[in-house]
Amino acid sequence: MKLFTSLRDIAGYSQQMIRKVISSDFVFIGCASAVVISLFLKSGVTSVSFITFCSICLLNYSKNWTELIKTRWTLLLPAGLFIWYALWTFVGEPRDGAWNELIKKVTLLLFPFSFLITGKRMEQRKIDIVLMVFVAATIVCSLVCYVYGFYNVITTGQYYLHNDDRDYYYLTYILLTEFVGITPIYLSMMTNMAIVIVITSSLIKKSTWRYLLLLYFSVFVVLVASKIGIICLAGIVGVWLFMSIRQRILAVGIVGGMIVFFVIGIFTIPFLKERFVASFKFNYTEQYGENWNSNAFRAAIWSSTFETIQNRPVLGYGTGAGQAALEETYEKNQFGWGINEHLNAHSEFFASALDLGIPGMIYVVLMLAIPFIVYLKRKDPLGMMFIFIATCYFFIEVILNRQKGIVFFVFFYSLLAWSMELRGQKSPDREPV
Repeated sequence: MKLFTSLRDIAGYSQQMIRKVISSDFVFIGCASAVVISLFLKSGVTSVSFITFCSICLLNYSKNWTELIKTRWTLLLPAGLFIWYALWTFVGEPRDGAWNELIKKVTLLLFPFSFLITGKRMEQRKIDIVLMVFVAATIVCSLVCYVYGFYNVITTGQYYLHNDDRDYYYLTYILLTEFVGITPIYLSMMTNMAIVIVITSSLIKKSTWRYLLLLYFSVFVVLVASKIGIICLAGIVGVWLFMSIRQRILAVGIVGGMIVFFVIGIFTIPFLKERFVASFKFNYTEQYGENWNSNAFRAAIWSSTFETIQNRPVLGYGTGAGQAALEETYEKNQFGWGINEHLNAHSEFFASALDLGIPGMIYVVLMLAIPFIVYLKRKDPLGMMFIFIATCYFFIEVILNRQKGIVFFVFFYSLLAWSMELRGQKSPDREPV
């Protein structure tokens, strides 16, 4: 009997300890930090960290979670998109790819739902720790890219690789990022998010550190040479400088000078000129070669995408079927490169229109516009700039087609919506910019 009582006491004590551990801020911060670090690692690590974090949130669920919807209702928007995709698996011809697409997008439901029902509440400073972990991970990733780039320069004795009638520089674009396994577009997106965190975080109180980190990340985004990344960077820095500098004439002068410097740069710096100053003209039947560039590719892809959407503008082709319909248009137009590489719509808005119809595309627009308006009314720069980044990249890439893109978008979307009330509180004083 005594033994039974002792075992019961041990079990009860163990349960209490487990509850304390699960409900501790340290565990929550650790799991959230693991998610943002995993964005720079292999997909398997990202999946494990994502599942672990969601589990911690669900174990800390609030019995009054229905009341929390009043302040966290924007979290329902990405979840609503997933439900739409789930319903549209029954639209069009049945395809195995529909379920694969749905499984890929389940993060759109689980992350917002986890943040929605969790009873966890933390100080903004503790959430800032998670954001600064992301900044630190971005720094480490960029340093690895630099080391790899300089290693190639030293071992080959030259700054570029000549291939397919083109010169690829080791310290820019694909050759700079290939070692970390992240495409330039996605890496520039994450680096721009790190910049936003740096210029808005209350943990960085010295303007000197803020400017140094801003300069470091800005140079890296330029070297990564993603066109939308550089354009997004210019928008972020321009708006921040304009809002930070109290003398409006000086602010306009600095931002104007930055724009002039940017334009001169893309016409004079070789790797930027190659990326920006390129023709949009294309010939579907022409083989891949020097006449093709990223601008021409997108023009060809979007032309075929518009043609495909026009055939089923209202309902779309169904979840996962839009890509198949687009490839059929490639075949009709004899776009060999699009067929061989299974090129997607290269725009989240167009991809949603293919699968869900134009109403689905409008929903994606609202999913971004509604929280932006909310952040704007609350004067929340972190939230507004995140939505700005997401919108820019949604225009030119199917961000919700890859796990890293989905996790990046929905994690920050959910975290910022969940902590919106806290950012409305007065933050500790920091040195003025």
